[in-house]
Amino acid sequence: MTSLPGARSPEMCGNSEKQRNQEEESANIFRSALQIIEGTCTDNKHYSITEIQFKTDTRRSEGPARKLTNYGEKGRHERRDGRISTAPVVNCTFPSLELTVRRIGDRGLRLDYQYNKDGKTITDLGSKETGKIWHRKPTPATNDGIIVNVVHGAAGPQSKTMRFLQVAFDSSGDRFLAGDHLGSIYVFNLNRNRFDLVQRTLQACTALAFNLHRKSEFLVALADYSVKCFDADNKELVSWMRGHDSTVTSISIHGSGRHAVTTSSETAQLWDLDTFQRKRKLNVRQSVGIQKVFFLPLSNTILSCFKDNSIFAWESDTLTCKYQLPAPDGGSVFPYKAFAITRDGRMLAAGGKSNNLHLWCLSSKQLLRILQMPSTVRSVRQLEFLPDNFDGGSSQVLGVLSQDGLMRFINIQTCKLVFDIGSHDDGIVTSSVSPNGRYIAGLMENGSINLYSVQALTKEINKPPPPLVKVVDLTKDKDSTGNKSAIASEKVNISAGRPCRPWKSKQEVVKTKYLQPEEYNTSDNKENETSCVLSKQRLRAILKGFGEYPAKYRMFIWRSLLHLPENHAAFSSLTDKGTHTQYLLLHREYPLKSMKLLRVLQR
Repeated sequence: MTSLPGARSPEMCGNSEKQRNQEEESANIFRSALQIIEGTCTDNKHYSITEIQFKTDTRRSEGPARKLTNYGEKGRHERRDGRISTAPVVNCTFPSLELTVRRIGDRGLRLDYQYNKDGKTITDLGSKETGKIWHRKPTPATNDGIIVNVVHGAAGPQSKTMRFLQVAFDSSGDRFLAGDHLGSIYVFNLNRNRFDLVQRTLQACTALAFNLHRKSEFLVALADYSVKCFDADNKELVSWMRGHDSTVTSISIHGSGRHAVTTSSETAQLWDLDTFQRKRKLNVRQSVGIQKVFFLPLSNTILSCFKDNSIFAWESDTLTCKYQLPAPDGGSVFPYKAFAITRDGRMLAAGGKSNNLHLWCLSSKQLLRILQMPSTVRSVRQLEFLPDNFDGGSSQVLGVLSQDGLMRFINIQTCKLVFDIGSHDDGIVTSSVSPNGRYIAGLMENGSINLYSVQALTKEINKPPPPLVKVVDLTKDKDSTGNKSAIASEKVNISAGRPCRPWKSKQEVVKTKYLQPEEYNTSDNKENETSCVLSKQRLRAILKGFGEYPAKYRMFIWRSLLHLPENHAAFSSLTDKGTHTQYLLLHREYPLKSMKLLRVLQR
């Protein structure tokens, strides 16, 4: 790496001794900042410092802000007073940066920086305990949906990167926890654009949970098989829960936030989060093993999935077995490794060492359908349903993380690829989806965190539907016979039905096999289906849950439900009924002088 040239003082500006001291101190801070930058280089690609903006903030006085532009071997500073002074510039293996350098008494410098690489905003936490997540407004739409990439490096000649291992969102979806392999736990507040170091456990964390009923508390499972509860606000230990003899792989929180289930390979334990006492313990034979145990949403039911593919539902209070899902057909059996549940708790998705996915209906306790992923998918690592505020909890988009590091989000109804994240060069290890459906936090193979914007990723999906009417220009060459055939070919049939919402159809990546009985498709269900995307049942659930349709799509939904415009049959049936009986005596209840207005009201 290129070493810095010798120290050079900036030219003296003015005769004041105080001004000379400020200039000298600013130049020293500038040179120290470049040394810090050079010491934190982590990649081998060649970059040059194209532009650096930083402010010096001293305890006694504030030095001038600097702007450095690379001109090769020499550079120049532009001071606030407009004067120019030269200073040495180095070409180092680091991208362009935004710097904030602060001198903290006699303890040295504090450097906050953010840099861009391949158009991606990267924030290095370094040794900071608090700071901004991004310094400029993110533009995820131009960068594959990535809001920011968070890395945790250590400044110094022998720099190293701390790998993030776990990530978890809180119940609001606007904050998330992240823990690295050295035990540092950070809270990222996306609304305030701040991150804070809330705990140093000095052990690698194996699971996180951030949706307790006390919003500032979170659970972290550690490498010593224990589970600890911390308070993120005062950064204190709340409780220490022991009882596992192997690594805790998952933590599931009840919808009330007052109970938790911790799962290891040989046992699952139910905890009361008010007293932090263990209520129940589920033991299994070592030859069987537990895959995952978690709460079902909107209920007190615990679902336990074992390594022999058996799935049981238990009552959380008494741990009595409620039901067991039957074994699937022999031709479609594969070991389950990953599970996901919809927000309404009615559908379970299961995947494993196969490119097939099983969708179970928990209401009927039957295997509803089998989805076949592309041939490039050999195994499934993780499954996550993408929430939607207006789907009534019946999530339709399923995220599938496969062994190639790509996470594909597919629509389980249309079997189309909605979008995907990750790449073969920088794959995803695990991910977490925010409960509000706005963000996806992905832990990458290099140990960093990619924060994705779902709105940017689904930009193509949310486009309004195409117009129903095509405009044909008939003014040109009306009399030519050759044009008659062209006009005839441009005729468009206008359907009164609801047009399909344009899902992003890159390709049909999923094949589906329906396992419903034939009597399932009754005339009532056919009546309820308005399109391939939304049915009357789903629209009814949205209306009951929220009391109204979203303002953005309200007119479109009602127009589709009423088959407007040109619904002649409905209009004729209304007019044939004549004036409503309640309005026949309207003129007696509410006498009006204007008969014209009365006739309008009667209509």
